[in-house]
Amino acid sequence: MAYYPRFTNDISPLFRLLDDYDCHRSSHAKITPTKKPMSLKSDVFETHDAFHLSAEVPGVESNDIQVEFLDPNTLVIKGHIRRHNRQTFEEGQDQAPVAKSHHQPTVEDENEADDATTSQSSRNSLKQQLVTPRKTESTCKYWVSERLTGEFHRVFTFPARVQQDSVKAILRNGILSLSIPKEPAPKVKKIRIE
Repeated sequence: MAYYPRFTNDISPLFRLLDDYDCHRSSHAKITPTKKPMSLKSDVFETHDAFHLSAEVPGVESNDIQVEFLDPNTLVIKGHIRRHNRQTFEEGQDQAPVAKSHHQPTVEDENEADDATTSQSSRNSLKQQLVTPRKTESTCKYWVSERLTGEFHRVFTFPARVQQDSVKAILRNGILSLSIPKEPAPKVKKIRIE
């Protein structure tokens, strides 16, 4: 084997490149146009007497979130994130005049009388164009839209039964915090045999 140098080391980067390209192409083929519900980023930890859950829900109001139990130890958090409309401009900027065209074509004649009437009519038409109010909704064009919007859904199954009536939920600064008390362990009751 010493007579033949190992050429696989020289072309192994090429094989890795081809594998990466294949993975990239196959992952794009699986994308479907339907939207899946978003999953919440969350932390769950357990103490002696309760489970504690914190979930990120930025920009969501409390009336857009539902927390419910499916069974004695399964909790579901679902809701939707809405895109808030743009802040309206200060009064006076909403009705700013906008010209319909940047360049108004004119025809120059040798006769000065015609010039006077033409320039007067072009001034009147330009005034009418400037008086037209700006429509803010139809001219809105997003340059960047990175915030997530839509439905979210997350299911948490706890390893023990919980007290559903004693759950406390707080929404503060985009973090939903839940404290879910555990059900006390059933006491062993001995039955006396006679």
